[in-house]
Amino acid sequence: MPDHIKDWTIVLQLGAEGGSLTLYGMQAEQGWVLCRNLIDWTPQLIDEERIQHKSPVVDSWGAALTLLDQYPWQTLFPLVVHPEFSKRIWSAVQNRSQNDQDSRFYIERWQEHLCGCDER
Repeated sequence: MPDHIKDWTIVLQLGAEGGSLTLYGMQAEQGWVLCRNLIDWTPQLIDEERIQHKSPVVDSWGAALTLLDQYPWQTLFPLVVHPEFSKRIWSAVQNRSQNDQDSRFYIERWQEHLCGCDER
């Protein structure tokens, strides 16, 4: 991700104990470009440096999902969802929850955050 973060918009920000996973996006001439940023503060509990990973920039929603899928992102807490991406994100969450027996623990908070509805 380029250093000039002010040009980037948060597409999806997820919270977890001790960190966050954020997908940033920026509109370009050909559409959105996206990148993922992971911050984990838990190592600081044992006087070590925080962990921060920035992904390469990708130019498709599918590639962005591949970046997110390196982590169990759908199980994390949605903090920010860009309105233009909410339907795509909801669809991705539903697809990933189909074969997950524990999905009941997180699917409701996604429903509440994304659409204030219950689509069970």
